Amino acid sequence: SMRRTSPFPVTSQQLDLFVSAGGHIAARDAQDLMAWPFFRLAKSKRVRPIDFQMGEVSILVEATAEHGMATIWDADVLIWVASQIVEARDMGRPTSRLIAATPHEILAFTRRGTGKASYERLKAGLDRLQSTTIATSIRQRDARRRHRFSWINEWKERLDGSGRALGIEMIVPDWFYEGVIDQALVLTIDPAYFALTGGLERWLYRIVRKHG
Repeated sequence: SMRRTSPFPVTSQQLDLFVSAGGHIAARDAQDLMAWPFFRLAKSKRVRPIDFQMGEVSILVEATAEHGMATIWDADVLIWVASQIVEARDMGRPTSRLIAATPHEILAFTRRGTGKASYERLKAGLDRLQSTTIATSIRQRDARRRHRFSWINEWKERLDGSGRALGIEMIVPDWFYEGVIDQALVLTIDPAYFALTGGLERWLYRIVRKHG
């Protein structure tokens, strides 16, 4: 969950802070996230795990009772992160798993309203991304081994002296970051994707875009 004042633990202080570029950049989605059932397709709360097996691919997604499972709308934050990382890499700028942003940037990029209610929804989404855990064999050389992670290792709000939000910082997991940095595992998507209101529509768009 969120910590407003305490710094990240020592491990994350070894990460260089990557400040997002902002502005108009291409929307890019991580192919592994497009192809497999990692997210809840409805906005209603789900705690029951997703336990998926197909051949050597296994995916277990577990949620907490407090926050529920990350949804396909919450995954818009990960599309924003992937877009920022690829843009920076293509410009020759260093990237990192520790990313600083303003909520306004993320909300504008993902075509959300930028008012207080949208910001509160974004924070709830960050909590779901942080508290949902995944164990998967995808991209593990030995199919019997599984990589376990959360979509966001941790995140915090940066506040000014009077308690107003200056921005947010988040750490994305190695598994996600490595897939994005490897160019073959990212696809450009149409920004109109963010306007799709149905979870099933969004899932279908991503599947078709991945295999199209």
